Amino acid sequence: MKALVKFLIRLVIFGGLFFVVANTTPTRETHQQAILRQMQKEADRDPLLQIGGILHEVQERLGISPYTYHDYKLLSLMKDGQGQNVSLGVASRVFVLKSGFFE
Repeated sequence: MKALVKFLIRLVIFGGLFFVVANTTPTRETHQQAILRQMQKEADRDPLLQIGGILHEVQERLGISPYTYHDYKLLSLMKDGQGQNVSLGVASRVFVLKSGFFE
């Protein structure tokens, strides 16, 4: 009986954690904002690179994104045209995996 109670408690805890993580997956817009921030950090090193950031922002506003969004419920990814991961989102946080956007 004690084993069943422990199992049920663990099941409720893991189920709750799964529910929380699954419902806090970052959206496409959150990924786009994180990528744009990373691009701006890189462009701060060279003023000419700011043109690339501006063009990227114009593309995003027109709905022409070079990245595709994938929602896997527990995490989300943005991939570029070659299928490489650009950003990873978990529990309302987005981590930009790519650097050198202007190279």
